[in-house]
Amino acid sequence: GALDQAWVVATEKAVKAAESACSAAPLPIARFRAEHGDPDGALQSLRKVKERQTDAAVALETLPIIFGADLSKATTRSFAKETCTRLLKPPLLEQLEPSARAQVQACDALLALTNRDYSGAAHKFAAINSIDFGADGFPGVVLPREIGVYGTVCALAALDRTELQSQLLHSASFLPFIDANPSVIGMATDFHAGNYAEVLQQVEALQSTMYYDVHMAPHREALTTKIRTHCFTNYIRPFGLLDLNRMAEAFQMDIAALEAEVASLVIDKKVEGRIDSAQKQLVATVASRRLGTYQKAMDEGELSLADSKQQILRANLASKQFLSRPKRDQEGAAAPGGAGILGALAEMGGQESAAEDMEQRELAQALAASQYDQ
Repeated sequence: GALDQAWVVATEKAVKAAESACSAAPLPIARFRAEHGDPDGALQSLRKVKERQTDAAVALETLPIIFGADLSKATTRSFAKETCTRLLKPPLLEQLEPSARAQVQACDALLALTNRDYSGAAHKFAAINSIDFGADGFPGVVLPREIGVYGTVCALAALDRTELQSQLLHSASFLPFIDANPSVIGMATDFHAGNYAEVLQQVEALQSTMYYDVHMAPHREALTTKIRTHCFTNYIRPFGLLDLNRMAEAFQMDIAALEAEVASLVIDKKVEGRIDSAQKQLVATVASRRLGTYQKAMDEGELSLADSKQQILRANLASKQFLSRPKRDQEGAAAPGGAGILGALAEMGGQESAAEDMEQRELAQALAASQYDQ
């Protein structure tokens, strides 16, 4: 629609009035700009807040403004990381109450999610104490029920079943985040129990929520793909010979669609095996332990042989009392190239390589002359 010029003029006047009234206090200006839809200007004002480097309360107050800006920009993420890192280390960490510390941990976990570090995000979300975080959470940034969704989805995408159990399902501090959300705790328990078809159905049902979530929307497709791959690989891993018909039944999929998906996992080297399309089987290909042992023994033998040759050469040189003195330059300093047996070996190696090159050139010239005579 048309731009409301009256609103623009009024807002600009309000900004100038606030700047003139708070010239010595950039934090109120940053807050004002953020509330009136100018996140970039708010970040510029925040950079002038010197107290955020020494006062934990001031630094904590900047986080809602930072996370309300566009985190897809590298400069915004860098600013957020800098603030979270400073708050999670002494001396600012010692100034924070437990509730404020939990809020900073939540911001740090959100930043890991934004950076697509899903494993790190899962661990950081799981480390937040639900009692300290409180029922209100961090207003303007993230709520307790959202912590449960983010942590569980990231865990399904990146953690194995043992980690999922210890970090989420058996965590007294994190469990309250997901207890209030039956669909989320259902995904976690089904994944741990190996009910992967149910997990995928619940993830599909969660798509609309993820689509409209400001933090999850940019990662919806990536997380869904990772969870799906995780379910397939976890199911396949224990089998040496897998019946694809039974797997299709377990995942409630058509056999042709399942075979195509497993084939893509094999091509991407996420599953080691080959598909027997005639028998509808997946045959695992595991590297031979015996072959690996033989190869390791051969490598060790080569190293031992090289070391033995070096020791024999050293002994022969010592028995002949073949020693070299370090060369001196005009000022009396040792010239580069080393001294002792190693220096002599280096010089001999250079002489031998030069002699070999000369011999090869002479042979090449003789061969060319003989071809010319013919």
